[in-house]
Amino acid sequence: MKKTLFLCLLVWGCVMPASAQNLAYSVVNLPDSLTKNANAVLREYKETFTVESVGKALHKIRSVYTILNKEGDDYAVLSLSYSKNNQIKSLDGNLYDAMGNLVTKLKKSHIQEQVNEASYEFTDSKERIAKFDYGQYPYTVEFEYETTSNYMMFYPTFVPQTSPFLAIQSASFSIITPTALQIRYKEVNMKEKGKIKDDNGNKVYRWHIKNLPAMKQEILSPPYEELVSIVYTAPNDFEMLGYQGSLESWNSFGKFQNMLNQDRQVLPPAVVEHIQKLVANAPTKYEKAKRIYEYMQSKTRYVSIQLGIGGWQPMMPEVVDKKGYGDCKALSNYMKSMLKSVGIESHYTIIYGGKNPRKTYPDFVHDAFNHIILCVPIERDTVWLECTSQTQPFNFLGDFTENRYCLLVTPQGGKLAKTPKYPQAMNTQTRHATVKILPTGEAEAKITTTYSGLQTENQGLDYYIHESKETQKKWLVEKHLQMPQFDLVSFDFKQTNIDKPSTIENIEVKLKAIGAKNGKRLFVVPNLMNKWTSILPDMEKRKNDLYLNHCDYADADTIRYELPEGYHIEGTPTEHSFKTVFGEYKTTVKVEQGVMTYIRTFSMRGGYYTREQYKELAEFYRNIHKADNSKIVLVKET
Repeated sequence: MKKTLFLCLLVWGCVMPASAQNLAYSVVNLPDSLTKNANAVLREYKETFTVESVGKALHKIRSVYTILNKEGDDYAVLSLSYSKNNQIKSLDGNLYDAMGNLVTKLKKSHIQEQVNEASYEFTDSKERIAKFDYGQYPYTVEFEYETTSNYMMFYPTFVPQTSPFLAIQSASFSIITPTALQIRYKEVNMKEKGKIKDDNGNKVYRWHIKNLPAMKQEILSPPYEELVSIVYTAPNDFEMLGYQGSLESWNSFGKFQNMLNQDRQVLPPAVVEHIQKLVANAPTKYEKAKRIYEYMQSKTRYVSIQLGIGGWQPMMPEVVDKKGYGDCKALSNYMKSMLKSVGIESHYTIIYGGKNPRKTYPDFVHDAFNHIILCVPIERDTVWLECTSQTQPFNFLGDFTENRYCLLVTPQGGKLAKTPKYPQAMNTQTRHATVKILPTGEAEAKITTTYSGLQTENQGLDYYIHESKETQKKWLVEKHLQMPQFDLVSFDFKQTNIDKPSTIENIEVKLKAIGAKNGKRLFVVPNLMNKWTSILPDMEKRKNDLYLNHCDYADADTIRYELPEGYHIEGTPTEHSFKTVFGEYKTTVKVEQGVMTYIRTFSMRGGYYTREQYKELAEFYRNIHKADNSKIVLVKET
C-alpha cells in the first residue's frame, strides 16, 4: 500500500515546482507504523509555557498535523478562547499538499470570531477559529500561535495524543520558570520521564514523546484519560487577577476559595425573616434544609456567569434573591447563606460536573473541577445539594456529581472528600404487567414500572417527566417502549420522592402481534420490554482492563399473561439462572389456571475488572441475550 501511495505522489510531485516543496511535511516520510489505524499524524508539536512572574505567563504552541482522511479534518481547525486576561499575541498557519508543497498561508478569510450569545450565559470570553478547507487527502496543516495569561492558577496539561486515532511522530512540552517559583507535575503513562535543567536563573522542565502509534480501540476500555500519556502541571503559588493563592495543598486550595467567598453570605433582613418563618415549625435540621432547598428551587434559575474573577467568585446572595438567577457558584452560595440564617452549617463544594469526571489524584493538587454544589453535614447524615436544578430531588446528586472526589471548602480550608456512590438497592426498576392475549395473536397490556435512584436518569424519566404530554408520547413511542408493534392507549407519570427519588410510569398498550403464529401454535417471547441487546465480539488478546461505565442497578419484571381460551403451554418452559462477578440473572415461569407468570430478575455491578475477565463477561452477555429472546409455545387445543 505504501509503495502504491509513493508512486502516485511521485507522479504528482513531478508536475510541481521543486522549489515549493517542504520534504519534511511529505507523507513519503511517514512510516507505516504511524499511519496504521490513524486518521491523522502529529508530525511536530512544540509547546513552551514561560512563567514570567507569579501572575503572568507566555504560552507558545506550534503544531503540524498530516490529515489522512475525512475523519481527521478536525485537526485542520484551531479554536482559541481569549479575553482581556488571556490574550492572543499572534496566530499563523500554513496548508501543504501531500508532497509538502505550500498550498496557502492562513488568511483573514480562514479566521472567524465567535461570541457566545447563549441566553443562559454571561461571559467576556470570545473564540477565534482558524480553519483550512482542503479535502484532498492526505494534506498537512501547520499552526503557530502565542498567548499571554493573567489567570495563573492554571498551568498546561500536556496530552498531545488527543484521540486514539491520532499518531505522534514528535511532540515536546517545556515549562520555563524562575528558580524561585516552584512548580509541581505528575506524569501518567509516560515512557520517558521529564528532564530538568538550570538555565540563567530559570528552571527548564522538558518532556518529549516520539513515534507513538494510534491506539487500537477496545470495547469497554477505561476512560481515555487513563490510557494516554499525560503530564499534569500546576504552580505552588499563583496570582489571579490580583488575588494571591497557593496550590501547595488541598487545604491551601480551599483557603484561596474562602478568601474569594469572604463576607458573601449576607442576606437582607427581610429575606432572613422570611426563611426563619418558613422553617419555624420544622422538627429537624433535615426538614429545615429541605424546605429551604425547595424554596430556592421555586424562585431561581440557572445562568452561567464567567466574567473576570466571577468565574471563581460567587455573586452576592442579595443579588441572586432580587434577580432570581445565578450560576452554580451563586446559587450554592445563596443556599449556603439561607441555611446559615437558621443556624445550619454547610460547605461550599468544588467538584467536576459531568457523567464522566476528570481524573483526580489525591497526591497531586490541581484544579480538576468545573462545578459547585453544597455539602450539609446534618446530625448523623450528610446532605448533598445540586443547587442549579429546579427539579432535582432534595439530597440527590444524580450521575452528574455522584461517586467522585470533591473539595469541601471548610472554615479551616480545603478538605478532599468523596460524594456518595448510590448502591444497587437504590437504583432499581420494578415492573408489573398484565397482558391479555387474544385468540388472534393480538394483546392488551397494562404496565406499571417504578424507576428509582439513578435508573430514573438512565431511562430519561428525570427529563421527560417535566416535558409536555405531546413530547412525552413521542418519546415513549419512538425511543422508550421497546416492544413489538403497538398502539399507545394511555400513559401517565408520577414522581414520589419519599425515601429515594422515584418515578412511576403507567401505560396501557394494544399489541398488534404478541408473537408469531404458525398453524395452531403461537410463539411468544415472554420478556415483553426489557430485552438485553449488547453482544461482545470475540477477543483473544486484550490489552486494556475492563470498565463498565454504569451504576450498580437491579431490575425486576413480573408479567402476568392471561392465555386465550382454548390454548395451553406446550411442554415445560425453560428457566434460566446465571451468576457471575458482574451480576446475576434469573427467570422463572409459573403456569396455573390459564395464567402464565413470567418473572425476570437481573442485577449488574459497574466498575473496573481485569482484561482476563473479558471472556467471562462476553459469555454472560450472550447468555442473557439468548435467555431474553427465548420463546414459549402456546398450542390451541383441538
